[in-house]
Amino acid sequence: MTTWRSGYMTSPGYDGISRLPWGVDVTKELTVPDGHVVMISFQRVDVCSPKFRPRSPPLELSIVGSKQKATDFSSAGVYKTSAVAIRLHVDRCVKKSTRTGFNMSFSFHPVTETPPKLGNGLFDCSVAYYSAFRHHLDCNLRTECQDGRDETHHCPYSSVACKGKVASGNKCLVHVSRTVLADLKPWLPNPYDGFRSYCRHLGGNLVTIKSLAELADFSKLFQTGETKSMGVHTGMTYGDVTIPNVYRYVWVGDDKSVLYNTYTGQPREAALFGEDRLCLVYWDHGPFHFRWKECSYFLSKRVYDGVCEIQHSDSNINPEGISLYQDPNVTESYENFNQTFVKCPDGHVTHLFLSCDVKGHCGQSESVSVCEFPNKDVVGRHIHTETAVSVGMFECDKGDTTIHFTQVCDCRDDCADRSDEYFCKHPPCDGFRCSCGQCVTYESRCDLLSHCADGSDERDCGNQFRSVAAPSPSPPAIITLGSKGSFSFTTMEANESCPDTHYRCPGAHNYCLPVYTRCNGFYDCLGREDEEGCEEVTCPGFYRCRASSVCVHPDHLCDGWPQCPQHDDEVLCGLTCPGGCLCHGHAFVCTHPFSACDFPQLRYLKASGSGLTVSALNTNFYLIHLILDKCGLTHVPSVHLPNLRYMDLSYNDVETLDVNVFLSMENARVLKLGGNPVKSLFSTPSKLQQVTLESVDLSQTSLEIFQSKSFSRFPLLQKFNLSYTNIHTIGSDGFRFIPTLRVLDMTRSPVLNFPSDLFRGLEGLQSIISPNYKLCCQRLLPQNFNQRFCTAPQSEVSSCDDLLRSETYRGFLWLISAMSLSGNAFCFIVRLCVQKAVAKVGFHVFVTHLSLADLLMGVYMAIIGVADELFRGQYLLYDSAWTHSAACKVAGFLSLLSSEVSAFIILLITLDRLVVIRFPFSELRFGRRSALAACVAAWVVGLVLAAVPLLPLTSHWQFYSQTGICIPLPVTRQDFQGRGYAFGVLIVLNFVLFMVIAAGQASIYRSVQQNTMTTSETSSKSRDLTVARRLITVAATDFLCWFPIGLCGLLVLAGVAVPGEVNVAMAIFVLPLNSALNPFLYTFNTLVEKRRRKKEEHLLRLLESALEAEDKTELNS
Repeated sequence: MTTWRSGYMTSPGYDGISRLPWGVDVTKELTVPDGHVVMISFQRVDVCSPKFRPRSPPLELSIVGSKQKATDFSSAGVYKTSAVAIRLHVDRCVKKSTRTGFNMSFSFHPVTETPPKLGNGLFDCSVAYYSAFRHHLDCNLRTECQDGRDETHHCPYSSVACKGKVASGNKCLVHVSRTVLADLKPWLPNPYDGFRSYCRHLGGNLVTIKSLAELADFSKLFQTGETKSMGVHTGMTYGDVTIPNVYRYVWVGDDKSVLYNTYTGQPREAALFGEDRLCLVYWDHGPFHFRWKECSYFLSKRVYDGVCEIQHSDSNINPEGISLYQDPNVTESYENFNQTFVKCPDGHVTHLFLSCDVKGHCGQSESVSVCEFPNKDVVGRHIHTETAVSVGMFECDKGDTTIHFTQVCDCRDDCADRSDEYFCKHPPCDGFRCSCGQCVTYESRCDLLSHCADGSDERDCGNQFRSVAAPSPSPPAIITLGSKGSFSFTTMEANESCPDTHYRCPGAHNYCLPVYTRCNGFYDCLGREDEEGCEEVTCPGFYRCRASSVCVHPDHLCDGWPQCPQHDDEVLCGLTCPGGCLCHGHAFVCTHPFSACDFPQLRYLKASGSGLTVSALNTNFYLIHLILDKCGLTHVPSVHLPNLRYMDLSYNDVETLDVNVFLSMENARVLKLGGNPVKSLFSTPSKLQQVTLESVDLSQTSLEIFQSKSFSRFPLLQKFNLSYTNIHTIGSDGFRFIPTLRVLDMTRSPVLNFPSDLFRGLEGLQSIISPNYKLCCQRLLPQNFNQRFCTAPQSEVSSCDDLLRSETYRGFLWLISAMSLSGNAFCFIVRLCVQKAVAKVGFHVFVTHLSLADLLMGVYMAIIGVADELFRGQYLLYDSAWTHSAACKVAGFLSLLSSEVSAFIILLITLDRLVVIRFPFSELRFGRRSALAACVAAWVVGLVLAAVPLLPLTSHWQFYSQTGICIPLPVTRQDFQGRGYAFGVLIVLNFVLFMVIAAGQASIYRSVQQNTMTTSETSSKSRDLTVARRLITVAATDFLCWFPIGLCGLLVLAGVAVPGEVNVAMAIFVLPLNSALNPFLYTFNTLVEKRRRKKEEHLLRLLESALEAEDKTELNS
């Protein structure tokens, strides 16, 4: 019987190291004094190996006199009983799996001072007698008091900053039981990764031991408390194929600390299979506390706990700074670079193709569309002599970001939306195909060096054997990292300088590490100084890796293995630029042809005027951007360029084009064929479908008829440029075969014929630039189209609804038509029927024919007026039918005939009057016959001039079908077929005629003035003078009508912009006006003159009678 208040009990021979002999079966009883309770706590229970769990518990605590038993000893227990029995069944363990045994503490307490255990399993430690049972709870790494006082700062391992947990430097160490992972099982791939994830959830990492001091702190976890596993996971691994090659066979912590010496013991040599790695586990039993073994071994056991390290809030690290270079103004290193490198503003070096790249720390903007070639390289050597050479940049689909074409289809996502990679096609592979499509040799597979950009050549390597060895250097030493992850070291003196390729961690007694380990995301220095201040780091004289702060010494560029995170230090190695070209990475600007098949990685080619053919590029699988303008190409062959997105074949000599040759370019987006004399498009039968083409440029081609069916296999076509072509007809299908069309440009293309459902089904249409106002009429446009985004020159005459778009035009047309018809018909009848006596005079013959010619102008105006009334409100539907009808051609014919005959007859009248006035006694006169012959000649010439546009040779002009008023006046800059003829007749010929008329009228005017002053005129001569005065008025009005037309024509010829409304003014107001005024100015004026003369004669007779009467009166007187 025991009588002491407290004590301990252990298994037989317990020393914490020696194993229990198998077969032990012993029971010890503990008697509790009357009026007392017993409190029991186990500091260690380690009877059987967890690897071989027995069916029945090997250790049991029984309440004497009761069937109650306890087998869970993770926390202290309080028992109110007279005695307890502890039974040890070592024979329940599997043979050879026994462990060290158990260690137990107990104490007796009066019932009135029973340690109070709450419902949540914790103790109320605020009672006054807590000191009597605190030794069961204090400092066992388990919080068992409600207020946590048992694990506060009084524990030998505790830290205020860590809230009672073990502190190690600026970190807190937290023991995590494997039971925690049970709740995480759905997303737990394996225990090791589970502990890593759980530690990250706590804000830390699996513990990494980097020094002897940290090892001592780590050991405190196991000097007290209890662990029921074989060991605990640390965060240190070795031989991990998922980390950069340079650290493949260096111990690396879960926090990315690189451990060149772990102070825990590590393998001199090890054998790994496949993707396996070595994991370091703390082994709590025996003299060797750490074990390293293949991670797959430990993961299969699932019997280990873990230890997390979490940086506490009181940490304040101010590491000594690192200087990578002894001289920040390095100049000698530049000489080690060739002409494919350039110096950036910050002094570092980068590839020529990254000279405009922001992430390469050289460019100034992420959205440059072109990149200019630098004139000089790193040391000032001239790269080229041209004043300006540039290459285009690849535009990411989203945002304004651009990247160099060398970075496209390289299995790296340089665009945020992956638009530089997702479309890429790769050629057939004779070696190993990487997951991203890249092709590497079979020899590169599973060679411990990632040749694929995504590292897929080092995955799923099966049980391939890897023999590795790891030195354990003590500083100071020069660390050299090998090409496959192995490393070696060279001992050095504390005061010895590092080589140019290395830098030293702070402190003389530290490692010299390669420059490229600085700011690479792994902590190579013990105090993590190598990753401090990386935002401000520069690399003067060194190559700076793209999108990082890693610097690479020139000696390490193109050395066969990558030091940069994106491996850009190993690109373009051995690339030579062909003659006649400037090379910007895989982007070439060439002026001469070259053997393109020797450059399979070519991404961008600008070979304007080089004479290079499309066929020569058939093997350039990765070509993305191609410019072959002005190369004299006569046809476009079918070539397989699956990655080509942009093709510019402008200004070549292609006359016929098979559109389906572009189906093999499955990623093409932009196609430019402008400036080619293309006359016909066709599409050969094909089962292929091109689904990416978005933009086609056929501007400045010789196309006359457009059929959208040729592009039916391009279902995503959105932009079409048909500007400055000869297209006059759009096929009956309209644009039905391009349903996704959004932007259509037909600037200056003479589109005259098109179906009424031209834009049917184009619900996505957003913008139209049309040469014909009718294409912007709401009747033709899609239902939801905003008419503001349809740009077309406004018709000066017609609208979408009416032939004459203005009521003003309509009113003046009928007014002038009525005046012309009535006035000239009256004049003709009067001359022909009433004034027969004078009809034989040549002058009157001319005036009669002039009336007839002007009458035809009235007929023309009437025809236009009637057509306007017929088509009122729906002119768009009948525009083509009207302008191509016989009535319109007759109207235009009559207009031209009238104007030209009228001009010729006025010339004849002027000549006749000139002879009469200037040479009154000359026998040279226009008699009736001669005048009639001259008029017939004028009519014949007029008929010929008006009929020429209707001849078979000129019928394609559609001369009288250009506008709704059926007569094209060349008084604006708008071009049309037959413009030269119209200009020659209506401007040049008529201008010459009226210059002659003006000269004749001037001569007549002078003669009239001279003769007016003479009083010895005969009555016949007086009549001639009167006629001459009238003629000057008639000729002047004709001249004033034709002079503006001629002047506008000459201004247009000189390049002066004349408003389109002038054409309407000339056709409706000016051209027919003199035809309406001629009869009023002459024939009606003649009648008025006759009445005035009769009155004068009557007054003279009265005066004479009065004078005679006065004379008689005087005589009689």
